[in-house]
Amino acid sequence: MKVIIVQPWIDYRGAETTCVYLAYYLQKLGVKVKIVSLYKDEESLPHFADEVEISTLPPKLAKFCQTNRLILFIFGFPLLFLKTFFERDVSLINAHNLPSYWIAALIGRLKKIPVVWTAHTIPFKLKLSESRDLIDFMTWFLGASFIDKIFVSYINEIIVSSEFAQGIVRERYERTAKIVPLGINLNLFKLRKSSSIRQKYKLARHSIILSVGSLRADKNHEVLIKAFKKVSDTCKDCTLVICGSGPEEEKLKELVKNLGLMKNVIFTGFIKPKDLADYYKAADVFVLPSKLETWGLTVFEALSQKTPPIVSPNVGSAKVLIKENIGLVTGVETEDLSKSILLLLKNNSLAREFGKRGYKFVQTKLSWDKYAKECLSIFNEQEHGEKRSS
Repeated sequence: MKVIIVQPWIDYRGAETTCVYLAYYLQKLGVKVKIVSLYKDEESLPHFADEVEISTLPPKLAKFCQTNRLILFIFGFPLLFLKTFFERDVSLINAHNLPSYWIAALIGRLKKIPVVWTAHTIPFKLKLSESRDLIDFMTWFLGASFIDKIFVSYINEIIVSSEFAQGIVRERYERTAKIVPLGINLNLFKLRKSSSIRQKYKLARHSIILSVGSLRADKNHEVLIKAFKKVSDTCKDCTLVICGSGPEEEKLKELVKNLGLMKNVIFTGFIKPKDLADYYKAADVFVLPSKLETWGLTVFEALSQKTPPIVSPNVGSAKVLIKENIGLVTGVETEDLSKSILLLLKNNSLAREFGKRGYKFVQTKLSWDKYAKECLSIFNEQEHGEKRSS
């Protein structure tokens, strides 16, 4: 069996990391795997990226796509289509983020190859004011149009990571996706006995609220910062640590300045995967208030260090936190979020119980090996021509 995994580019983010880990563990199961992408960001690659085959454009063209968003928008689709189309002896195409699953749907139909879409994000319309720029707006505008539904109708199977995402797929496409929860790297996120982060930032006696993720509007950092303002009015020795980079960074820093929080909020920039566990270990609370997140892998990375999480109802893992009693789910309003943060900061026994149970859940239920085996079972069904999802 030869599987082609298609993703627009590879760096250290949720969908991209999933592609690399899936490829690595499928290889260990004896499957021939290749990731096809336009480019890979050498400065922020997932663990195992050097142990799987990632086919990209020639270096100069790849760099051009990486550094020029207009070129990427105009030529990305045809270039990725051609790279994928000319792959030989392909048993199945596993596509991930837009426009890779459109491309896979077309190629699958043309070459009669089964296609499985791993749906990390289901396209939705953004307001121009919420978009990074006009290109971002147009990408999501097209993604949320009727064209998307046509392409998805050609896809054999859809995989999602949560009941929440399954519900979105059912509502938008009138199909039932299969749920396969994402794993985490249990070696990379092995429980730390201590962390050097408090010493690094001189936060020995501070309560640390942690956020990890791209600085984009949909991650809702603005609400988190405003909620932290209320928290800091009550909890004087507390610090908000924001790990990540992205288009909203300058806007968020300006908000911090306007709220008078410059001494209490730390922007770390991008943190390498091997160093993230130290940040999770140092934190007292982890917060993910996203407007829409089909799973929320960082929630379980935090729990790998016994750090209790708070998420919005729009995060796919919210139902898991409630069912397993391993974190808080709260509204995305400033008042609700600040109250939840204060609850965990003040109630040490509750925070410890969440962390303890969550750690056990991660160790026993989530691994990339398990994820790859479940995906392979679905791939085998499609390769042997079993009925597509309906």
